[in-house]
Amino acid sequence: MDLILIITGLTFLILFIYLWYILLRGERNE
Repeated sequence: MDLILIITGLTFLILFIYLWYILLRGERNE
């Protein structure tokens, strides 16, 4: 069980969802 690998994966996953959410809001505003 690699804790660093799990934390890195979760961090990238959260950043990806956060950026995707911003893009969706940007498209909706226009």
